[in-house]
Amino acid sequence: MRRRRSRLPVVDAAAAVPHLAKTGGAIVNVSSTLARKPAAGFAGFADYAASKAALEQLTRCWALELAAKGVRVNAVAAGPVETAFLRERMGLSEEAAAAVEAGERAAIPLGRRGEPDDVAAWIVALAAPSAAWVTGQVLGVDGGFSLVRWSRSPRPGHVVRPRPRRTVAEGRIDLMKIVVIGGSGLIGSKVVSRLRAAAHEVVAASPSTGVNALTGEGLSEALAGAQVVVDLTNSPSFEPQAVLDFFRTSGRNLAAAERAAGVGHHVALSIVGTERTPDNGYFRAKVAQEETIKGTGVPYTIVRATQFMEFLGAIADASLSDGVVRLPTGQFQPIAAEDVAAFVAEAALAAPRNGTFDVAGPERASFDAFVGRYLAATGDRRPVVADPAARYFGWTVEELSLVPLGEARLGRIGFDEWFQSRPRG
Repeated sequence: MRRRRSRLPVVDAAAAVPHLAKTGGAIVNVSSTLARKPAAGFAGFADYAASKAALEQLTRCWALELAAKGVRVNAVAAGPVETAFLRERMGLSEEAAAAVEAGERAAIPLGRRGEPDDVAAWIVALAAPSAAWVTGQVLGVDGGFSLVRWSRSPRPGHVVRPRPRRTVAEGRIDLMKIVVIGGSGLIGSKVVSRLRAAAHEVVAASPSTGVNALTGEGLSEALAGAQVVVDLTNSPSFEPQAVLDFFRTSGRNLAAAERAAGVGHHVALSIVGTERTPDNGYFRAKVAQEETIKGTGVPYTIVRATQFMEFLGAIADASLSDGVVRLPTGQFQPIAAEDVAAFVAEAALAAPRNGTFDVAGPERASFDAFVGRYLAATGDRRPVVADPAARYFGWTVEELSLVPLGEARLGRIGFDEWFQSRPRG
């Protein structure tokens, strides 16, 4: 396989050179950061890394050989990119791929895996006439990944022994104790699974396990020795004063326990648009929660998500009036719970931002379009109507109340993929 990977570029180049020599064209090879970073633990990584190292040397040799013909040869060494490569090409299981991805996100200095466009832009740049005096170069496009010490996540079934915590800034992926408050809920259970797949010690804390953020019960014991706390708590009551009291009290209790335990990072899940909907009691309570977190002195990261795709059915039911589903005319950009969990887990493994960032689904449309699409997919024939006077769970929604206004991280799961993979029943 290694020999086949190394020969393919040679065959392609041999066919292209006569034309490129006439036009003064360029060859841009696509290499990988792994050409210079040892990898082990999963079948195929060694062959892949070796073939990419060979490709980089071929790039340099071709640059010398073809310079007289006016053909430039360069390469882009791509870092980890959000594609299906680990699953489809490397044959990793979902659990193993998630573990590798979580480890890469934690190690990359810029805090994320790349997007295909990140790499494509530099391929185009090296092929462009503006790069006419550049040849024989291998350009790393990897978010700083090549600068840090790193190794792949453990092999499936490999027993990992806990090690002392080091900071992400040191370029190491070290095992941590991470406490997920609300670890049995929709998002919490998925976050727990992802962090455990990355071999961290994870405590799924909830009242059912004897840990209650509202009363403070069990917090000191659960947080002992923890480096990170992920706060996914939710109020049992949605009455405005009750939910406000819940988030303020639980936030203060968590902060006190975190300071006592020496926790270095508090990660919380909030909602996009909380500050834009003052007539919503739940959103006002989430604003209060964010303010409490910012004032505790514990380093923090707040992930603000749009509404979950998993709630589309409940939204339709709550908007039913006289047999018609009446929905506001505002924009809607729901995100799959699996994507939310991925962003939260990524934040937990990264350095604290001491700030917030928004996450949303990859598709944006009107409320009625999304809910109508969901009902049609489920075979529900209830008519859906866009009504400017309609209210969303009792409150007014403006055109952009619930979608990101600026930069946002987008999930990878679109509606169709989510619908096909959602649990039935």
